[in-house]
Amino acid sequence: MTQIEIKPPKRRSGRPVVPTRPRGTQADAAADAVGFLRRLGFAVMVALLPIAAVIMRHAVVVVAPVGAILFSMAMLIESEGREPFRRMWQLLRKPAAGLLLFLLFWAALSLLWTPFFDDAWERLFKATGVGLFAFVTLASMPARMRASNLYLTPLGAGVGALSAIIWVMTVPNAQTAIDGEGPVLVRTALSVTLLAWPGLAWLLMRSERAFAIVLAAVAVAAALVTEPRGAVLALSAGAVVFGACVLAPRLTIQAVQWLLMLAIMAAPVLPFVIAPLARTLFGADSSAWQPWEIWRDSVLAEPLRLLTGHGLDTALRSQLAGLLATGAPQSVLFEVWYELGLLGAVPLALLVALAVRSAAQFGEGIAPCLLGAIVNLFAFACVGLVGSQTWWLTLIAVLSIAFTAVIHGRFGTRRPKAFVSR
Repeated sequence: MTQIEIKPPKRRSGRPVVPTRPRGTQADAAADAVGFLRRLGFAVMVALLPIAAVIMRHAVVVVAPVGAILFSMAMLIESEGREPFRRMWQLLRKPAAGLLLFLLFWAALSLLWTPFFDDAWERLFKATGVGLFAFVTLASMPARMRASNLYLTPLGAGVGALSAIIWVMTVPNAQTAIDGEGPVLVRTALSVTLLAWPGLAWLLMRSERAFAIVLAAVAVAAALVTEPRGAVLALSAGAVVFGACVLAPRLTIQAVQWLLMLAIMAAPVLPFVIAPLARTLFGADSSAWQPWEIWRDSVLAEPLRLLTGHGLDTALRSQLAGLLATGAPQSVLFEVWYELGLLGAVPLALLVALAVRSAAQFGEGIAPCLLGAIVNLFAFACVGLVGSQTWWLTLIAVLSIAFTAVIHGRFGTRRPKAFVSR
């Protein structure tokens, strides 16, 4: 009988041998890079920007393009450079893209008769850059955004609002700080309050009502503490429309659509109505109607300019150069008619109407917030001179990107809550 000797296994001295995991494939590495770049780019735009706007002078203009580049690189890697170009073509076929391209073309054509060609050309170049990065970012938006990425939107808005409150309460000259493009607090308040709208939409869509109330309270507190009157009035208008849309969405959307369109198209008639009304109410010595009288005199002096406008970047610089009386209305309504005329006001009115009508396509969580954000933007543009300033256009671009991301995230599913039974 053959005996089999069983020997014990040999033990190796030193560290024990740990089995190694197989290395991931190239596709897995690309997927990880795509997820990281997309989250980082989105975080830069919606989470870092509201915080940086409080402490950095040109945060809106500098931070947003960096986030857009990172976000777009994710789609380039994911689709091997093919998908963004197909989506760009799809975006170009939309009515809003056609209106924007015509508005850009007409602004460029107005350089032929503007008296401030160099400054107007620089502003047009910056506005084109803002539109380009927004266009590429929207074309790079995935079909479904991850919920973990979208929670960065309310987080950034909330932390930004708290940072604004702390900054105002700790910095001695915060209320009077001014740079080359106006008061710093105006940009701070608008960056925080406007980016709170998509965050609020995401929280309401996910039924996180308690966190939505906290975010709204912090954003309102930041607007009140920073104290720019225009920002507070604009936020109030947006809040009123938000409440009305919750109660009667269809009626509110139709009313806001026609009201904003009528406000833009009938703007040249306003000085002929408001000036006599102000004279009757406030008396002959009041200066309340002076901006409207300047606008009325401008229309009467050059009625043909209602069609073509005076050229890009002339509303403010004409006052500084003495070509227009100082004290003209600080409103986008005056600026678009004075600079671009009827051919600039019509596409703007149609763009606003399309944006308002698009709110009807979304659910009860997104539509009121989107409508409130549009009215908030429009109201401030009517009471503050922002027009085609680069930071203002960049903020609009980031707001549209954030809302588009929230819309692309509404198809996600919620995980059921786990309950522990004892």
